[in-house]
Amino acid sequence: MNDDHLRHRIKQAAHAHVPDVKSRVLAQARRPQPRQSHGFRYAFAGTLALLLLAVFAFWPSTTDVYATVHLDINPSIAVDLDEDEQVLEVRALNTDAQLLISAIDLSSFDNFDDLINAIVDEAIQRGVMSESNPFIMIDITGHDVIFVQNLYDHLSTRIPQHAMDRIPNAEIIRGHAGEAVGEEVARAREHNMSVQRLRLIEALLDTTEYDFDTLKTMSVAELVHLAREHDVDTNHPGPPDRTPGPPNSPGPP
Repeated sequence: MNDDHLRHRIKQAAHAHVPDVKSRVLAQARRPQPRQSHGFRYAFAGTLALLLLAVFAFWPSTTDVYATVHLDINPSIAVDLDEDEQVLEVRALNTDAQLLISAIDLSSFDNFDDLINAIVDEAIQRGVMSESNPFIMIDITGHDVIFVQNLYDHLSTRIPQHAMDRIPNAEIIRGHAGEAVGEEVARAREHNMSVQRLRLIEALLDTTEYDFDTLKTMSVAELVHLAREHDVDTNHPGPPDRTPGPPNSPGPP
């Protein structure tokens, strides 16, 4: 047996007893892989969504409410602002306000002045603000006293100017919510009203025969006329014992 014949016999034996690893790998690669079930995909997507929700739930907010403006015509509306006077949220505090707000495309108003103009225009169109009911009660809460004061001054001029051609006797009833104590703010929130409206109603409880529930249903115009009939200061209502004293003081006797 020569050398060539011996090498041929060895190669045949190797092919018979040693697996062809290369061919098997290539065949396995060409074989179609089983598809993942929809259930697995949905479960993975659901888990990912929950993880993202958990992350953002504890992520600190980058936009804080800097001041809240309460507009009380008879619809009672609260507008949250950032420190640049950009609108963060508009909230209806009663049914009348829900109807008024639903007629305004709030998504088109980031600028506070434009939003106020739209609210006044809609109030006039609906007849809730008129020459017989020309009052808008304004109350502002915020941590920056100067910011709040500037907003008061701006709105006290801006709103009557905007409404002047249709309601020449438009009048601002200006509140002092910045002086309110925590308990008073909590009571106002409980009744879905501004601190100014709450103070006016409580002052009228002491000077008229009406009860709280009756006064609560009155329009701003009715409350203002009633207050003026009984010599209650509509811009700073309430007897002296309801005016909060300095922090940690026992208050007026």
